[in-house]
Amino acid sequence: MRIEGEQDIEQLRAKALVLLQENERLSKKMAELLKENLSLKGMSPQQLQQALALIDEELNKTKAEPETRSPSSERRGDSSGGGAKKAQTGHGPKAQPKLEVVTQVHELDAPDQQCAECGGQLECWEGQDDETEEVDVIERHFVLKKHVRRKYRCKCGCIEMPDMPARLVPGGRYSNDFAVEVADDKYNNHLPLERQARKMASEGLDVDNQTLWDQVLALSRKLEPAWEELLRDAIRQSTVGFDETRWEVLTKGSASKKSWTMWQLSTHHSIYFTVAEDRDAAAGNALLNGFKGIALGDAAIVHKSMARDGDFRLAFCWAHGRRKFIEAESNDPVRAKQFLDMAAELFAIEAQAPPGPDGDELRRKLRNEKSRPVVNRIKEWLIGQRFLPGSAIGTAIKYIAGHWDGLIVFLDEPAVPIDNNRTERGFRGPAIGRNNFYGSHSKQGTKVAAIFYSLIETAKLNRVSPKRYLKVALAAALANARIPLPFELKPEA
Repeated sequence: MRIEGEQDIEQLRAKALVLLQENERLSKKMAELLKENLSLKGMSPQQLQQALALIDEELNKTKAEPETRSPSSERRGDSSGGGAKKAQTGHGPKAQPKLEVVTQVHELDAPDQQCAECGGQLECWEGQDDETEEVDVIERHFVLKKHVRRKYRCKCGCIEMPDMPARLVPGGRYSNDFAVEVADDKYNNHLPLERQARKMASEGLDVDNQTLWDQVLALSRKLEPAWEELLRDAIRQSTVGFDETRWEVLTKGSASKKSWTMWQLSTHHSIYFTVAEDRDAAAGNALLNGFKGIALGDAAIVHKSMARDGDFRLAFCWAHGRRKFIEAESNDPVRAKQFLDMAAELFAIEAQAPPGPDGDELRRKLRNEKSRPVVNRIKEWLIGQRFLPGSAIGTAIKYIAGHWDGLIVFLDEPAVPIDNNRTERGFRGPAIGRNNFYGSHSKQGTKVAAIFYSLIETAKLNRVSPKRYLKVALAAALANARIPLPFELKPEA
């Protein structure tokens, strides 16, 4: 009897009553069989009475009205009660398919295996174990691993030994996985090396931050070819997003800092960073050298200068224009809302197509049939507005009108996103790191940061574990093979 697809309430009620009657019949039958089984085991009258009482208690629970419980809490066994329960809020229990399952069996101590009521010997009730889950943590620990290579000799005088596994630093004292751990903690978890060294000391390893930096630097040099290939892959795309943010460099001790610029190129499957001393058109065009497609940016003066000197076409971001109207909302709420409502229609249309190349055809159709009419309404609305010079609403209107040609590029190019939010999201990791360890100590440090942030953020974009990727990439580099890019690995479930 199936009730999943039943829509009629009366039919559902009738089927539910039949199922309840059948459940009660089977429960009674099971109770009879259990009583017979316990009798055959030769239990004493007192033990048999206790076991039967437990059975009756379980049956009464099945007959009682099921308690409505909210799935939104990880707490177990809450029997407080009576009456209607207040709906719980918050997160619910999450499945943890990636965690190793460790079973810990709890048994009664020998003195407790005697019945408190009759003094009889308690026996394990097979198949009736009570199971409870908890998420636990096993502290990481460091070991000093000794590699012992057997020597083999021949009567002729030849001596052979097995080769050591390929090492990041030949003859070094720290393993490949150790270097990956340090790099992942610094550029993925944003832990400064000094903080890592203190944490390692509390775990028994005496190491200084210079040693940790040596490991990170050696690893970056092995992975540099993958970083360079990320740039070549981005330049080959028809569309990229680009932007820049500040990156601090400690020039003369910790008290002296200079703001350099971290530039980013983003595609549907990659994020590439580089750090330059300047935030000017020359630095930006050096990044986009050889790119001849459409670059999505904002209306910054440096971006316009880059477009004049470069070989690419510049498209503008609707999210930046939308923010101008949000800023004007407090002074002119009616007109700001009119524009924001129309912009919301555009973004809602965009959400109907999947991101990336897989959604290009559907996106082209949606933009032709739905987005163009909305854009035309926005244009007519802009023409009809009057405003005071210098007003917030006037600034917002002039922003949209003054960059109209770049804003409507997306209508004819399905690969061009309507906004540059993808690129801005790519800066989240570096921004957290910049706040935690204040940038880099040298020009070499900026390159190391760019390499790791590029590979780690690209891995995260493609649902690949950064630590897993770094291990795979290092193994390929040590084998003198091509290093796979993060989007070429199978994503985690």
